[in-house]
Amino acid sequence: MAPDWLRELDEVLRGHKADPSLLALLFNAFMFGVASVAAQMVVRRYYGPLIRRSPRHRQLLRVWFLLYVFVGIQMAWVLRPFIGDPDLPVAFFRTDAWGNAYVVVAQLLIHAVDRTPIAPFLWAWQAVSTLLLASLFAGFYVYHVLHERR
Repeated sequence: MAPDWLRELDEVLRGHKADPSLLALLFNAFMFGVASVAAQMVVRRYYGPLIRRSPRHRQLLRVWFLLYVFVGIQMAWVLRPFIGDPDLPVAFFRTDAWGNAYVVVAQLLIHAVDRTPIAPFLWAWQAVSTLLLASLFAGFYVYHVLHERR
């Protein structure tokens, strides 16, 4: 059984109703995105001289951006109780406020994939790609461990 917020989001995306609290949540996500892009533009401007001096700083900037995205998503998830839900009683923090944003995203993807007729093919593709990625990481790890012993 899907959580209530997932059913409500599904209804909003299908156009059955427009819940103001979900629209506020989407607006909050949009504003986090705008703030992130603005911050990255400022960081990129200051990083310009470093990148011109050494190209490896461009890679560091990309790694920083990915880290920034992961931390920003979790921060937005933790701060979402401040948006509120009109159906819940007033509280500073909700009981599920300290969850993990990535678990929720995984549940959304699973819910979306299960509703498509090609779901078995998508699950097979996910399993194969996960195994290939894991074996690639394991290969790099073994290579570096063996390379350090020389």
